[in-house]
Amino acid sequence: MSRRKLYLIPLLLVAAAVVLMLPQLMSTDYTRQLLNQALIYIVVVVGYNFVTGDVGQLSMAQQGFFAIGAYTTAILTTTAGWPWWAGLVASIVITGAVGIVVGIPTLKVRGQYLIMVTMAFSEIVRLVATNWGRLTGGASGVTKIPSPSLFGYTFSSKVSIYYLFLFMAVVMILIAWRIRKTKYGRAFVAIRDSELAADVMGLNTTYVKVIAFFLSAVFAGVGGNMFASSFNYISPDTFTLSQTVLILAMLLIGGEGRLAGAVVGAVILTYLPEALRFAADYYMIIYGLLILLITLFLPGGVVGYASDLWTQKLRPRLTKTPPPPPGIPPHRFDARDLLLGRGGGAGPKTAPATGDQAALRSGAGLSAREEGDDA
Repeated sequence: MSRRKLYLIPLLLVAAAVVLMLPQLMSTDYTRQLLNQALIYIVVVVGYNFVTGDVGQLSMAQQGFFAIGAYTTAILTTTAGWPWWAGLVASIVITGAVGIVVGIPTLKVRGQYLIMVTMAFSEIVRLVATNWGRLTGGASGVTKIPSPSLFGYTFSSKVSIYYLFLFMAVVMILIAWRIRKTKYGRAFVAIRDSELAADVMGLNTTYVKVIAFFLSAVFAGVGGNMFASSFNYISPDTFTLSQTVLILAMLLIGGEGRLAGAVVGAVILTYLPEALRFAADYYMIIYGLLILLITLFLPGGVVGYASDLWTQKLRPRLTKTPPPPPGIPPHRFDARDLLLGRGGGAGPKTAPATGDQAALRSGAGLSAREEGDDA
């Protein structure tokens, strides 16, 4: 075992102990509910990272998938009397199917057009939830949504819900981590670094992007199920454009393209408004300025900055080894891309190495030519 892994083991054990003890350290149900809310957003943002972080396509559809997952669980558990776990499965299936249906035509566009199309989709979902009163409860929403229950046990307290959601969040993070190690994960990175180069090498970029869209929708569906069963009430007011911007800000602040970034960003923006309550009427101004400064001056996010700081400065000093030589940086979507009118996935300014692309093509196995040969 390497020295680095030996250093990580005690840190991971301490972190696990702290995470398990957190709800016991909170004094009120409100603070425990914030923990549950952070876990919900972790699942949603980890899924959002597939499209915006890994593939580099700026999508604003995550809020729409989040709403579909929440309403699916709410309607089936209240009106149809389905158990919680069946509502979870239904949320996954329905959001995944909608993700594929929406993703096939949508992901043929890019840049500002992709932003507008996916934003329109999210707004359509909200309007349907508002106006289809017989099914969704209209503007009044769905009330008395049952809490999660499994094998005859009802997770009625905020503490028990926390441990259930913690387990679900860890499982979803592990699934995302495993997917990124597969041929699809390598294909995601190829499109993010240079979609044109990946397309020239024979990668079916539209198919790969639809897969990322599907995964993003499934994770949002799980998050919607968690949200509905935790708050026991949902309404269209929860799933507005501000929710879309919040999910995007969580990913950018934490660090897009990194699982740790999605987790850190979700936690920061869940608790940042609470930390700024002392500012009274000025807290929204401070909140917005902090988000703007972080996204503009830390384009790699908090985790990206911490990783660069460790790699370039702290680790060489501690281990007395020279820092690694700089390489070709991959394309990163950040706030400046949005301000300058770039939608992500435009590729780096320098061409990627042909050897890496060749290895990618052989590992991905998703080229159009190979699909034709298989047929």
